Amino acid sequence: MKEIAYSSSHEDVCPTVVTVPLTFTKHQRELVKKAVTEAGFELLRIISEPSAAALAYNIGQDSNDISSKCLVFRMGGTSLDVTILQVSNGMYSVLSSIQKKDFGGHQVTNCIVNYCASEFERKYKVDIKENKRALMKLRAVAEQFKHVAHGTTNEKCQVDSFYDGIDLDVNISQTRFNFLIRDTLVQCLDPIHEALSSASLSISDINSVILCGGCCKIPQLQEIISNTFSSADILYSIRPDEVIAVGAAKQATLISQSIDEEDYCINLLSQDLSLKLTGFSNSREELLLCSKGTLIPTVVTQSFTVTQDSNLKVEIYEGSLDSKEESAKLLAVLNMPNLPIGDIFFSFHIRSDGSLFVVCKDCSSKELGSTTVIPPQPQGCS
Repeated sequence: MKEIAYSSSHEDVCPTVVTVPLTFTKHQRELVKKAVTEAGFELLRIISEPSAAALAYNIGQDSNDISSKCLVFRMGGTSLDVTILQVSNGMYSVLSSIQKKDFGGHQVTNCIVNYCASEFERKYKVDIKENKRALMKLRAVAEQFKHVAHGTTNEKCQVDSFYDGIDLDVNISQTRFNFLIRDTLVQCLDPIHEALSSASLSISDINSVILCGGCCKIPQLQEIISNTFSSADILYSIRPDEVIAVGAAKQATLISQSIDEEDYCINLLSQDLSLKLTGFSNSREELLLCSKGTLIPTVVTQSFTVTQDSNLKVEIYEGSLDSKEESAKLLAVLNMPNLPIGDIFFSFHIRSDGSLFVVCKDCSSKELGSTTVIPPQPQGCS
């Protein structure tokens, strides 16, 4: 791996982002960190596999969606994971995660092995299931078949001198393959429903589904997931067995760019953000929204009361309005006529680049309006 990295980057040092299962403990992560360092890599960060998958598709990174829910479905060789992420202002939080260590691609392999063994027994009247050497050969070719069967209409499982000098030659059509694995793939829905139940969500609450792992290249599995989440975006344009690696690479690029710019530290708000309010009841005219030095990205929510005769206006300033020095800089003026009477809620999403996304909602969470404010210069980092 080190030689491959060196040949691609042509650098003496290989900055690396490593992904680990969400269930890894702190001790397991420390062991991974030690192994990476001893292998000669410069470890930039360890991130979870679901987060890497979401990063690969830029989920929540380049849109104004204030909140969405993303389900990451990973079916690898020996395990299956379902993780539901809450995406808010580019940040990911885990709502639920289900792992099945006894279910994975090997179940699909077993379907192929059992069919080939039964066909061989039907043709030659020989049961090879007690012959470990023959089974090992058959499993190897079945594993290879699994990875190519979804791309063709007809494939063969072939092994020379399979048993007692007899060759194995079993033709499996695409239709037959789909029939063999159908019941196995349908079982994948069980952990999905379990994860939804754990997060107190329904299928309609999911906005996007990311497919990861080699088994997700199987068209029938893609179809089952698509039919289940008919209103969600099903994402598998990136090769499912590479999507987590792509997400790690994107994370490494972001961190490396920060290092190149001598930006080694986390993003902090470089100036106070303040509000000047006109026409709202039960609130101060001037309000400190977020103080200098706050870790960003962050979200601040404020509630105000609207009266019938209100002439509503919100002014957003960079700097403190309480300061004796007139250093506060006006960033934006939000005029909001015809707002409903009663309580309304403003959410201010301060992003890492210093931009501010503002959304206004009523008591029923109905959106009344939104806008993005981009300051003349981005907020600094400390």
